[in-house]
Amino acid sequence: MGAIARRLGAAEYRIWETSGIVAGHSVRLVVVESSALTAKADASMPHDRDTAATRVDRAAHRLSRQRFECEADARKAREAWEKALPALAWWHIEAPLETSTRRRRRPGGGPLETVTEWHWMIQRGAVNQAFINQEHLRRRTFVLIAHDPDRSASELLAAYNEEWVVEGTHATIKGPLGIAPVFLKDPTKLTAYVYVVYLAALLWSVMQAVARRNAVQWGVTLPYPNGQPQEAPSTKRIKELLMPIPIVCYRLQNVTYRVLAELTWVQRLACLLLEVEPRRLTAVPSG
Repeated sequence: MGAIARRLGAAEYRIWETSGIVAGHSVRLVVVESSALTAKADASMPHDRDTAATRVDRAAHRLSRQRFECEADARKAREAWEKALPALAWWHIEAPLETSTRRRRRPGGGPLETVTEWHWMIQRGAVNQAFINQEHLRRRTFVLIAHDPDRSASELLAAYNEEWVVEGTHATIKGPLGIAPVFLKDPTKLTAYVYVVYLAALLWSVMQAVARRNAVQWGVTLPYPNGQPQEAPSTKRIKELLMPIPIVCYRLQNVTYRVLAELTWVQRLACLLLEVEPRRLTAVPSG
C-alpha cells in the first residue's frame, strides 16, 4: 500500500485482508504491517532478548541449587518454574534431571544412612528462533476489525490513522471547553449539561474541519510555536493564537465601543482559515 501521510519519513504499510468470527459476528480482519512498527521491533528485540537471558540465568541458578527427595517433587518444581518465567520462550533450555547421594544421620540419632536426591542441571541453550520470528511479526503488525462493507482495506486503514482526531476531541471534552464549572445533582440538569458539552465539542470539531479544508484548498497552514509548519491545523492551536488578542473597550457619549488591537499575520491567518471576520471577535457575547 505504501505511505498514507504526505510527509518525509512517513510510515509505509502492507495490508492483507481476511474474515473471521468475533463475538459471534462475521467481521472483516485487515492485517496491517507498518514500517514504523518494524523499526521499533528491530530496536527493542535485542534488548528484550538480553533481558530474558539474564532472567533465565538467574532463575536457572536458583532452581539448580534446590534438592528434592523424589523425582515427582523435582518435576513439579520444574513445571512451576516454567509457568512463572515467561522469559523462557526466548531460549532453548537444556535441563537434565540428575541424582546424587549423600550420607546423613536422622535428627533423633541413629546410624548414618544413604539418601538419594534429585536436582536439575539447567543451562540456557541457543536462542529460540521460531519464537523470535513470531514475536517480531506480532510487534510489527496489528489487526483492524471492521464491519464496513463499502470501504476498501486501504480506506479502512486511512480512516484508522485519523482516529487520533476523535480521541483528541474526547480528551478536550474532559478538560475545559470554555464552559464555566457547575455543580449539579439533578439527573435532568446533568443530562442537559452533557448535551451542552457535546455541542461545544461538535463546534470545536467543525471549526477544525473548516480550517483543515481551507488549508488544503488554499495551500496555507498555521505554524507551530517553533515556526515549523503544521500540516493539519488544530482548533487547539487556533485557540492559542486567538485568545491573547487584546480587545480595547472605551465609552464615548455613553456608548461602549470594543475594538481589536493590531493582529499579527499568524492571527489573521487563523481567522482566514476559520472564515471569520476578525471584527466579529469584538462582538458582545449574548446572555
